Amino acid sequence: MKPNPLPTDNNIAGYEAAKKMHLAADPAKPGTERAEFPLPEGIARVEFPAAMSVESYEDMQALLELILRRAKRSVRNDKATN
Repeated sequence: MKPNPLPTDNNIAGYEAAKKMHLAADPAKPGTERAEFPLPEGIARVEFPAAMSVESYEDMQALLELILRRAKRSVRNDKATN
């Protein structure tokens, strides 16, 4: 299945669709926290246990740092000048 085109600032309908996807998401399970942030390109979502050990927190921190590094590689600089 081909994914839907990503919404942009110029694609208000796409942004509105992303907001609806955000509202249509299943609620977090008991004992789970969810952080969601609608971006013009889609929803950024993280789910994690409501309570965790210090070691688990440190593991999660390392994972999120890795995810951010991977996401940074996908950033387009549409305003680059030559």
